[in-house]
Amino acid sequence: MISPSFKKEFDSLNPEQKQAAETIDGPVMVVAGPGTGKTQILTLRIANILAKTDTNPDNILSLTFTEAAAANMRRRLTRLIGTSGYYVNIHTFHGFCHKLIREYPENFPRIIGGTAATPADQIGLVRKIIDSNKLKYLKPFGHKYYYIPEILKSVRQLKNENIDPAQLKKIANSPKIAELAWIYQKYAQGLVQKKKYDFEDMILETVNALRLNKNFLLDLQEKHQYILVDEHQDTNGAQNKVLELLAGYDPNPNLFVVGDEKQAIFRFQGASLENFLYFKRKFP
Repeated sequence: MISPSFKKEFDSLNPEQKQAAETIDGPVMVVAGPGTGKTQILTLRIANILAKTDTNPDNILSLTFTEAAAANMRRRLTRLIGTSGYYVNIHTFHGFCHKLIREYPENFPRIIGGTAATPADQIGLVRKIIDSNKLKYLKPFGHKYYYIPEILKSVRQLKNENIDPAQLKKIANSPKIAELAWIYQKYAQGLVQKKKYDFEDMILETVNALRLNKNFLLDLQEKHQYILVDEHQDTNGAQNKVLELLAGYDPNPNLFVVGDEKQAIFRFQGASLENFLYFKRKFP
């Protein structure tokens, strides 16, 4: 049920914001700076979808980047629509992918029954790779573990941009990068053997599952009839691939993204403005 606060919040929007909140179907991009009510527009749009269509709350997926942002969105939504707001799927990207891994383990054979790798697990695995192999560029004499932080940082960035070891090997333009590709491959194999997965793997494994299992993809596309993304400029390549696959059921999917191309704060996770600008090109 729509609450009186919905009308109050909706009336406070300017004409452009109202148009964004009222445009229910098809791909929509809202470009707005900080403090311009992006999350407010997104939650009002969810309320509009539920008020004007026969869509169930569980058929809406809203993605953001921090648990705090997800909790704030949930609070705003329940204030607008009451208890129905608890049934809307509001997650961080990693939270959403972790939920899929937990609920549909049969689609994730590589990590089924696995556990998340700790930083100590990751460092220990790279140390083992360095100890048991002759490396020319990434194992300096006198300080053989010197490059471990940089190796793990590079692996995270590569995974965030959906680049696997084989792809890196193909594009390696120096012996040092080629050696990194080799370590990356051994690292990935080591995680599988230990039944471990790292933070970035949650996104990558979801991409692989959606690519390889058409029925799984179709089920999720049917379930998530409306997809909304807050702070879309902060998506990295792997996260954007998840969106592309989920929204790939139609040339004009019900995909709503909000962001600011001048403000990308999640550089540490490989976020790329190219992913935000890609939306403009794909859905002109």
